[in-house]
Amino acid sequence: MSTHTPGPWIVSIGPPEHVKHTPRKTRVIPDPTTGYDCIIATAEYGMYGPRQVGQAEANTRLIAAAPELLEALRLCIEALEFIPCRARNEAQAAIAKAEGRT
Repeated sequence: MSTHTPGPWIVSIGPPEHVKHTPRKTRVIPDPTTGYDCIIATAEYGMYGPRQVGQAEANTRLIAAAPELLEALRLCIEALEFIPCRARNEAQAAIAKAEGRT
């Protein structure tokens, strides 16, 4: 199984506003200091209103936080190792989904 591009990931917004008739995009890319050069995710919002622009940017911020969220879940599972609870089970299920095991 492949692994994901290591974090941190950042949000990149473009193209500039002066470019017309082109869908505007927000992108999730690896932080330049990681040495990885790729696009992880793109949210296009075209010529839609401010609500769609806000949603596109919010979606890319959530995606960009994924590596840190995954690591935080792993730490939570360690902390709850001997405590059977719903939160631990849901954290394990989310990690399995992120790793392609479900």
